[in-house]
Amino acid sequence: MNQLLAGVLAVLFFCGCSNSRDELLQELMSPSPVKRSGALRILAQAGGEEAYLLVGQALEDRSVVVRVAAVRALADFKGRDMTVGLIRATRDADPEVRETAVVFLAARKGEPVRRALVQMLLRAESSPKVRKQIYLALEKMELSGRKLAEEMAFRQMEMIRREWRNSRGSRRAQLVRLAGRSVQPKALRVVLEGLSDKNVDVVIAALSVLDGRGGQEALRQLLLLASDQSVRIRIKAVQALRHYGREGRVVLGGVLRDLNLDVRLQALLQLEKAEPGLSSEMLCPLLADSEPAVLIAAARVIRSKGIWCDLTALAGQLADPQDERYRSATRALSILGGEPALKVLSDQMKKQPARYHPVLAAAMAHAGDRSEKTKTRLVNALRGILAEAQKRSQGWVTGKLPPRKKPQPHEEPIDPTRLSEEELKKLYEKHGLPPAGQDPRRGIADILAKYEEPSGPAPVGEIFEAVTLQDVEVLGELLQGLAAIDRITAAAVALEALRFNHPDLAGRVARLVLDCELAVNLDEETIGQLGEFLLQASEQDAGSIAGLLGTIKKPKVVEVLGSALSGMSWEQREHAIAALGNLGQKEGIRPLLAMLKGYSAAGAARALGEIGDPLAIKPLQEALKWAGLSAEMDILMALGKLGSEDAVPMVSERLGDPDPEVRRAAVRILGRLGGTEANKALETVRFDLDRLVRAEAGNYLKE
Repeated sequence: MNQLLAGVLAVLFFCGCSNSRDELLQELMSPSPVKRSGALRILAQAGGEEAYLLVGQALEDRSVVVRVAAVRALADFKGRDMTVGLIRATRDADPEVRETAVVFLAARKGEPVRRALVQMLLRAESSPKVRKQIYLALEKMELSGRKLAEEMAFRQMEMIRREWRNSRGSRRAQLVRLAGRSVQPKALRVVLEGLSDKNVDVVIAALSVLDGRGGQEALRQLLLLASDQSVRIRIKAVQALRHYGREGRVVLGGVLRDLNLDVRLQALLQLEKAEPGLSSEMLCPLLADSEPAVLIAAARVIRSKGIWCDLTALAGQLADPQDERYRSATRALSILGGEPALKVLSDQMKKQPARYHPVLAAAMAHAGDRSEKTKTRLVNALRGILAEAQKRSQGWVTGKLPPRKKPQPHEEPIDPTRLSEEELKKLYEKHGLPPAGQDPRRGIADILAKYEEPSGPAPVGEIFEAVTLQDVEVLGELLQGLAAIDRITAAAVALEALRFNHPDLAGRVARLVLDCELAVNLDEETIGQLGEFLLQASEQDAGSIAGLLGTIKKPKVVEVLGSALSGMSWEQREHAIAALGNLGQKEGIRPLLAMLKGYSAAGAARALGEIGDPLAIKPLQEALKWAGLSAEMDILMALGKLGSEDAVPMVSERLGDPDPEVRRAAVRILGRLGGTEANKALETVRFDLDRLVRAEAGNYLKE
């Protein structure tokens, strides 16, 4: 390097340069970026091969200032075309260097320049400023709009094909996804080739972007993949088959015999989404399936498609009420509905003991029975479950068992704190203790002895559950059946259950209230109790409880939900935040603003957008400074809903993002916001390189 510098500087010195050789040498080797940049300008004016090499080498300088100066020196270089060097600078890590290179390239013409600028866009240029300069430069070359899109798609296809031959594994999967979203028609060929790749990830990538294209060739591939040894591939192939019309549905029918349960269930799910035209021969045999999940899913498809099936095989599974098949067959009959199903259930009502009648009554209600007799059965059974649970909640441990029948004169007096032999047997089995023996007077001491503090209240709930999981399941099933007959009565019973101090029961009942759209009027005490349950419930139950609270337009609900946010897990908190948004009350703004930092920022932004108070605009704008990518889009959507003047310009900037999913999200936001400015911005992606982004924009622009 020093020898080269010495040679170049000697030439410059003898050419009469005003700077001495030693001074210029010192400037080029100086630790100061400013001095090194000044030396580059002198070299550019002098020209020559050695000077060219030094300026080109400066493109690797550690200082951005020097690299920008090197780009300017290339543009001003005397006696030589420096286009190649400028193109090289377009790949610099710093956007300022790239922007400078693009500006000077724009003054040049020719295919290399045009290709280099297009390649920058294909490499997903991340800087908005640089992208703007690229588009301006290409526009001067009469390359914009549809013409630019076609050029970029062609170049992208060249790149995909060039890399496809030598790529493997994850890179090949990336290329398949890129081809699958390309607007270039020939790109589909790469996707079809990906379907036959030996790598599982490549095949799955191809299936994920197939989108019903490829005609018979794709269908033949899917037929093979539907029997692939990989369960992941079979499931993905099943999801794709629905889009291939009648022939695709025929293949799905064959998949119903797959040995894997998840594959069969996925096939049924896709058939349920498919267009009408399914045959009874395909679906009716599944009513004899031994897998409860398949049987119930098949019943749903049969019901939704209006297919008639002989129920003999299903009725044959109703031999033993204790058998799992009996319960699943009963559930399937309730889903199928109609006179034949009601006839089978009615016959069971006559055959089975009274303790099975409530569940059968619920099934009959689902199947279409609206009789007063069935309603009475359900109401009595529901109130019986709640009454029994109330007795158990008071518990024998506290000495509050209901009094037994008064003993006859010849009988021994009954000790109200003593358990029967049957009660003792169950309790001892539950706690792993030997049988109680002959003396039923054995009390709870043996059980309490298992606990460190037998005198404290802690063991009570563990010894004696007021509401069992079976109670929760049965009560839910009966309540849903009652709602099919009389929603007002069902709402009254649901309210009783919600007031019961049990989180699991509250979660299940809340879910049913929402599903069946029951009108329950919660008092403040019950609202407060449900708020406490939010902190200890599972994610699913928390979602149901929060969802129910979100339908109650009372100030107490906002107070309860807002105070619970800080003590909840992220999953639970998302439900409570959504409920606050659904309530739409200004009092919910304060607790939501506290959630704009961290994992809940996106949900809080959505909720603030639903409430619609402009007071949230400034905090949302501040939240953009630290928001992640997904939260950022939700914040922008909320700002748009709240009428922020900056919303459309900020979202429009994302239309140039290298990530197509970000561009799609921006398109959806602008489409929902509407207006002249939003539509004008959408016009810029009408010819987007990604076919899904282009289609999304086209949908909004048509409206």
